[in-house]
Amino acid sequence: MSSFQLERTPTLAPDVAVILNVTPDHLDRYDSFAAYRSAKLNITRNQTEHDTIIYNLDDPELEHFETDAAKIGFSTVPGKSDAAFHWDGTSIRYSTAKVIEYTDCALRGPHNLANILAGLNAVEPFISPDSSEEILRHFRQVLRTFSGIVHRLEFVKQVNDVSYYNDSKATNVDAVKFAIESFEEPVILILGGYDKNGDFPQLIPSIRKHVKQTVAIGKARTTIQGALSPAVDVVTSDNLETAMGAIQEIAEPGDVVLLSPACASFDQYENYEKRGEHFKQLVEALN
Repeated sequence: MSSFQLERTPTLAPDVAVILNVTPDHLDRYDSFAAYRSAKLNITRNQTEHDTIIYNLDDPELEHFETDAAKIGFSTVPGKSDAAFHWDGTSIRYSTAKVIEYTDCALRGPHNLANILAGLNAVEPFISPDSSEEILRHFRQVLRTFSGIVHRLEFVKQVNDVSYYNDSKATNVDAVKFAIESFEEPVILILGGYDKNGDFPQLIPSIRKHVKQTVAIGKARTTIQGALSPAVDVVTSDNLETAMGAIQEIAEPGDVVLLSPACASFDQYENYEKRGEHFKQLVEALN
């Protein structure tokens, strides 16, 4: 749920709530990051001792927060979490039983390992001892085959040995950082759109390590170029269509072209879905 939804649902009282992380976003709307964090933590304000909140032990913003619910922390650091579903460094385990090796999971990237651990622990309170083996078999099948949702690191197509990924839902800096770090291949990164006061310099270490070229588009293109240059090279284009034309000149076999904007879409699109669909149409037109 978004911070906006959580502000407008004052009676929300989930039996199980999950907080994946709290990172800066929508700072064009909130007076401070503290105000945004407070809005996100509204998810647990009406929970009682009979409810559960699953949260990320690796997020420093979640080290201390007040709740009446039972707290279960997950972590991608081996040995850090005592949650039922936990990470041992190579495998996801349920208590002492191995569920699956992470290399067998269809989702890629360390952020998706965190997402998987969060999801598994969210359903753990509903697993009965007599059904656990059957449920674990089902979990393994899902984890081996589920490759993600539309507009979130969505593989679109490979053209001339260049792979195209639609991550239009990545509308803040942290989401883009996670996306970039999901790839070992050289990345051509498309950023831009409507700026929400994102802290773009935070991307510089990840861009230096994983990105061969950054392309900034839309209303925020000059802001992004100014924030990242001269630490990394940034070229600008008015829109996605012109950016894709420029990218065809520099993309080489083995590269990944990643639309992961770190911005809202409202400068040129109705929503991030429309932006992602346009990107996919442009990719499908390539030959």
